[in-house]
Parts: sequence; structure tokens; C-alpha cells
Amino acid sequence: MQQLMQRLNDLIKAKAHHAIDQMEEPERMLKQYLRELDQEMRGIRLQLARAVARRAREAQEARDAGATVGAVARDARGHLAAATSTGGMTAKHPGRVSDSALVGSGTWADDETCAISGTGHGELFIRAAFAHEVHALLRYAGLDLETACRRALAQVASLGGEGGCIAVDREGRVASPFDTPGMPRGLVRAGAPLRVALASDEDLEA
Repeated sequence: MQQLMQRLNDLIKAKAHHAIDQMEEPERMLKQYLRELDQEMRGIRLQLARAVARRAREAQEARDAGATVGAVARDARGHLAAATSTGGMTAKHPGRVSDSALVGSGTWADDETCAISGTGHGELFIRAAFAHEVHALLRYAGLDLETACRRALAQVASLGGEGGCIAVDREGRVASPFDTPGMPRGLVRAGAPLRVALASDEDLEA
């Protein structure tokens, strides 16, 4: 951005000096100068727009990567619980309600099946009823937790979205699949050290 602004400044100075040196036909030179300056300005505006868009994408990706915090738990009695908090999406519409706030979309817990917290493109998690879909696949299709989570994520992907989740089932088995470049996650079990992971090839249970 700074380089583009410096280029514009140098351009204006160069054109101004050129106009002063060629003052024999001031009106013609002024029109030519303005045409050339306008062409250069169009190119600079395009580069500025691209730079701003790139910065916005980078900021969005950084915010999305750390905007949602989720937790699932299974206590000593086997009860399951889930919680999800999010900062939402950059440039979201006023009044937007994300999947995090909707039970069955970004959050679900049932002692008979699983507790799950999701993160990703909220509107598409809502359309897929993501968290409830995981529960239903366990309860009615008899799938294991990992397979159920991945199948529900595939449903989100079929709608054009991406994301991930953390989940624990009634037996204490955990799953944390995702289809994004990375997803920070951790696991704590009674009497065991804390485990953390970021990439898809890192196993929390290893």
C-alpha cells in the first residue's frame, strides 16, 4: 500500500515537471497530462482495490481461525455437555444469529449419544442442522462418532461450506474432524496429560 502511494506521488511530480518544461502549448500539454494521469490513476486504483481485498481476505481467515471457542465434556457419571461461543464473521449483517446460538446447528448434547460443538460457515451449519445430524446418525443409523461427524461435515460441504467440530460420545470416545487448513483443539482426561493438536494428521488420542 505504501509503495503504491509513493508511486502515485512520484508520478504526479514527474508529470508536473514535464508540463513546466513544455509550456509552449500549455492547454494541449495540460490535457495530455490529465489523460496520462487518469490512466495511471486507474491502474493504481485497481492495484489498491486488489491489495485491500487481499488484506480483507487475510484478516477474515485469521478471524475465522480463532473466532469460535467450543467445549464438550463427559463427567464421572456419564453426563454430556456442550458449549459454543463465537465472535461471528467479519462484516456480518446487524442482527445476524449464527449456528453457535442455535441448539442442533452448532451445539448439541444428549446423554444417550454425544456432545458436539461445531465451527465453520454458520449459515450452512444451520441449513444442515449439523450438530443434530451427528446425534441422529449415532442414534438411528448406529454409526460411530468419527464417521457420524465426517458424514455431517460432508453434508455442510455439499452446501458449499466448510468447518469442523469437537465431539465426545457416551463412552468417552472423542472426534475432532475438520476440512479447513487447521483447527486448534485439545483433550483432557482424568489422570492423563493435556494433549493439543492443530493439523489434520495430529491425533489427540495417540
